[in-house]
This record gives sequence, C-alpha cells and structure tokens, in this order.
Amino acid sequence: MINEQKIPCPICQGQIPFDPMSLLQGVGFACPTCAAVVSIAPESIDISKSAMNAYRELKLTNAKK
Repeated sequence: MINEQKIPCPICQGQIPFDPMSLLQGVGFACPTCAAVVSIAPESIDISKSAMNAYRELKLTNAKK
C-alpha cells in the first residue's frame, strides 16, 4: 500500500493496515490476526471525504504561514 497506516482491530485489538484513500473509496481492510473487516459505511463516505478535504486545506494553509 502506498500510504499505509494502521488502525486497531475492534475485535482483537491487532493492527489493521489500511490506505486512507482506498478506505475513502469504500474498500474494506481485513485484520491479519482475526480476519475482521473494517470499512467506512457507504452513507458516511461523502462526509469522510469532505472532512479529509477540509483537513488538507487546513494543512496547506498552516504550511504557508
């Protein structure tokens, strides 16, 4: 994965590697320990994308200061 990050598994607390951009596209990621799958609910994808875009804008604004 290009921009791999990790999130704790809600079942076993193992670490689930995921790519944030793929997650925002609706891709699910499986825990390598227990095979539980995490993803963003389809109805939350647009809200999550908006939040990610707002975060990027803030980051760019602060970098220019």
